[in-house]
Amino acid sequence: MTRSTSLTIGTTITREDAYGDPVEADVCITFAVEDYHPAVPAQLDGPPERCYPGEAAEFSATIETIEFDGEPPDAISGPLTDTERATVTAWFEAHQDEVSERVEEHMADADDGRADYLYDRWKDE
Repeated sequence: MTRSTSLTIGTTITREDAYGDPVEADVCITFAVEDYHPAVPAQLDGPPERCYPGEAAEFSATIETIEFDGEPPDAISGPLTDTERATVTAWFEAHQDEVSERVEEHMADADDGRADYLYDRWKDE
């Protein structure tokens, strides 16, 4: 089953304020998840010919937007700079475990909702 969606993950950047002092600001990274294929759990019980290792979920994630989470602190002026965007992009690429976890949680929740919907529909017939 292949699915697509957009998700958001957050991080914090440090920027200098007008006085040269460091100020932290929360940043949201919205990314597109495409070509999602769910993880396959391992089969460890039973005869050896029916056992196999698990497989991780597969998907591609592409950053759509990077922006401040809500209003940036008063001491911060202006939008994200190209350097800040590059830093956040590097963070995103270095934290693929967190991205994968976020994708898995979202897709599992979506699967639960679909199963509930199908059960309720069947029950009402």
